[in-house]
Amino acid sequence: MPRRTQLVPILASILVVIWTAWLLSCGDAATKSVKLTYQVQNSQLKAGYYCLCWNQLSQQGQHVNQGAYRAHMAAGDFDTTINFTIVAGSSPVSAPLCCETMTVGALKPIGGLPDKFDLALNAESYSTSDSIAVDFALPVSCQCTIDMEQR
Repeated sequence: MPRRTQLVPILASILVVIWTAWLLSCGDAATKSVKLTYQVQNSQLKAGYYCLCWNQLSQQGQHVNQGAYRAHMAAGDFDTTINFTIVAGSSPVSAPLCCETMTVGALKPIGGLPDKFDLALNAESYSTSDSIAVDFALPVSCQCTIDMEQR
């Protein structure tokens, strides 16, 4: 058999291996989940207690998908995360009064300044129509960022 005809099956095999590897790499990329992050607070705040409400809307004004989420807060050297879910048809959760007034409420009248950073949600699971109340405490004035991220 001439040398050229021997190269054709070898080249065809190499092309099949390369094409298969490319398809597998595309398949891996397509199955990776894309995390969506919704920033609900990013500003310099004075020390105190705050209540912030998230109406489950993206920055583009679209309702977010139901599923598993996490609330992430970074303030000063403090960094924490709380997990929660948004589920259609679940029992509604009543939001505190601060959700009916403004996005970031005034300092809460609890008295004194907090002695530590803190982050809390008013429930672990929400219906798709609920406002999500986020209570947080800042013992010092600092830059505070709160994100809601789909897990």
